[in-house]
Amino acid sequence: DRRRGRNGEGRTHRTLRTEFTQEWLKTNGISVIEGWPAYSPDLNPIENLWAILAAKVSMWTSEDGTDTYEDLWEIVKQEAADLERSLLMSLIHIFPQRLSECRDLKGDWTKR
Repeated sequence: DRRRGRNGEGRTHRTLRTEFTQEWLKTNGISVIEGWPAYSPDLNPIENLWAILAAKVSMWTSEDGTDTYEDLWEIVKQEAADLERSLLMSLIHIFPQRLSECRDLKGDWTKR
């Protein structure tokens, strides 16, 4: 029944998409990390960066001049520009360790 996402063989379109993708990757010689969680923002350096930036921006108050969207945008740009390059590089360089932790936790969130 197509209304329920079935293809007549009992497999969902999602399953077929996954099978197609896996076959395409294999055919094109692209290796994948087995057991990689489908959604793992704690491993993504840019997600970590956004969390750090959000924490810095949240320390500002309306008394600090954040009355308008434009004010807030200026603060975001200022805080982003003030981020140390070493912080950005550390988010990237720690990735192998975080990946190992994620594997050990069987895909669960890392503690960092």
